[in-house]
Amino acid sequence: MKKLVATLIFGVSVLPAPIAFSATFKNCSQVNVLYPFGVAKSVTAAKKQKGYPVNNPYISASLYKSIAKMDRDKDGVACES
Repeated sequence: MKKLVATLIFGVSVLPAPIAFSATFKNCSQVNVLYPFGVAKSVTAAKKQKGYPVNNPYISASLYKSIAKMDRDKDGVACES
């Protein structure tokens, strides 16, 4: 209740933290729920994706490393749509 009151008084919303990189994903469907355009290991890899300015993947080297086996075409972006 105090958090809600503080939010209303100060006008600051408390957003949930992003999923920890220790989360495990069994397949790309689970990844795409949180990251609809996939996960890129670098900005360079993300920019190589078709339609990059609009369809930009989430960029995280550590998250990419944990799901690298799902990068079928080995382009540096896992689970791209």
